[in-house]
Amino acid sequence: MSKFIRLAGCLALIAGLAACGVDGAPIPPSDEPETPEPGVTLSGNVNMGVSGGSGSSSISSTN
Repeated sequence: MSKFIRLAGCLALIAGLAACGVDGAPIPPSDEPETPEPGVTLSGNVNMGVSGGSGSSSISSTN
């Protein structure tokens, strides 16, 4: 069991180190901050409805 844990730890360490620098050399931040355009932007989806109950329901009346 300890061999498995040791192997898993080594594989996790190697995978973590392999991911370093994948996207290239680091780029320093610019001196001027980027400012977004003034205004308001909204985006997304809205859903409305009724859910729940026992599946199928029926109303019956007897005379």
